[in-house]
Amino acid sequence: MLHLKFSLNLEDLADELIEAVKGSWGNPFQTPVVIFPDPKLEQWFRLHWVKKCGTLANLNSMMIDKFLLKILCPDDNTKKKLNVDLLRNVIWAYLYGNNDVSEEDAKAEKHNYHLLGDEVVRYLETDGKLDEQHLFDLCGKMASLFLEYETSRPTGFIRKGGAGDLAEGILDHWEQGNLRDFFDGGDREKWQRTLYSKVFHQHGDKPSLLTRAFDAMNQRKNENHPLEFNTTYLTIPFLFKDCMDNHDGQFHCEQFMGQDGPLPVFIFGLTGMGQFYRVILQKFAEKHEVYAYIQNPCMEFWEDAGTPCGDIHRKWLSRNGEWQGESGPIPENIRDRLRTHLDESADPEDDDSEQGVDSSSENALLYYWGKSGRDNIKLWCQAADYDFEFAGDADSGEGEAIPTDTLLHKVQNMVASRKNELPSLLDSLPEDESSESPQDNSFTITAAPTREREMDALHTQICKLLAEKDNDGNPVNRISDILVFSPCLDDY
Repeated sequence: MLHLKFSLNLEDLADELIEAVKGSWGNPFQTPVVIFPDPKLEQWFRLHWVKKCGTLANLNSMMIDKFLLKILCPDDNTKKKLNVDLLRNVIWAYLYGNNDVSEEDAKAEKHNYHLLGDEVVRYLETDGKLDEQHLFDLCGKMASLFLEYETSRPTGFIRKGGAGDLAEGILDHWEQGNLRDFFDGGDREKWQRTLYSKVFHQHGDKPSLLTRAFDAMNQRKNENHPLEFNTTYLTIPFLFKDCMDNHDGQFHCEQFMGQDGPLPVFIFGLTGMGQFYRVILQKFAEKHEVYAYIQNPCMEFWEDAGTPCGDIHRKWLSRNGEWQGESGPIPENIRDRLRTHLDESADPEDDDSEQGVDSSSENALLYYWGKSGRDNIKLWCQAADYDFEFAGDADSGEGEAIPTDTLLHKVQNMVASRKNELPSLLDSLPEDESSESPQDNSFTITAAPTREREMDALHTQICKLLAEKDNDGNPVNRISDILVFSPCLDDY
């Protein structure tokens, strides 16, 4: 069963997880597994545990991909996850080759990329000659996109229409021998789909280009070695599809068994992960206990974002067909909004059309930047049939406990309560530059003309933070207290 745990604060989520793990950790040699989306978050959680409890040993933690490989193909060292670097090299080999062009075009030094259309040729060529830097960039980008497509658009990632049928994923459309449009069917999708097929699909009696590339790599690796060891690189969505189609959807949980049965699985920090992970974890939770801890900065969950503020429906109970809110039965119009499905007639340019959000009354930060978060929270709630716990519900008092002493806390309070204005919002700021009131630096915005100047300003700010001392001369801030976030780190 899937158990959802929400909270406004990441530290509160971590505290709940610590208590839950300690409660289920009866045997020191049989520890429940704790899954993290990335190593940075795991490191932060371990430090938080040590600060709170003093010691931590033998925690059975792993990244989400490693966990999925263990339940899909355990004890099989020959299978590894396909990564961007390997796939980029294979795409390069195809685009730079000329095995698919005619003999005449081959003599004219034409390459396979000429078969993908004018858009690709215009990008790759400069003055009629191939720009290898552009080729390298394109191969890396397509490798990243192909892997991202599989994780963001898996089979069953959302319900289609009002009938409740599960939507098909990209692998259902870009399948061998039956290539169909999945996105808009434009020229860009056509050449991407063609390139995907050339790399991943078998053509005639020949194995796929990907398989042939890895066979050649294994052959070179095994030269002059008495013991042959071959490695197969696969995507996790492919392994999951194979598990569902050919192995009756049975997962391997031998490594996660205790004396009294399967150990619970805890997942911490799922925000922003691809929809594939939700689909496979939801399937895994049908026969296992899975506890997901997810941060939600808004107490109203955003599913009823079209509802006027104040007329909210927290503490839903939807088991056994009952839909009860804290003030009685939930209205049908709200329930319809909670059942997200793929509306094929919706305007893709209207990001909030399905929410009915009024930008004049909605919190501006949620309105402009909250859609992906709203959708993610909503899909997780649907996976658990809206049976969840939230540390910030009406009874917990967490909403009232959010301080409003600084500008940052005021902004967080507005987001949490879905308000777009707060009378005391600017009280912490000095009225003018000559004011002797202390400057509120809890939330600042720095403009910079270039990325280099952004980095200079960031460096200066971090140095100032680390240089701050208390009255006893001890550092106020530590490196572990500082997080640098970038929506696109590769650009820097």
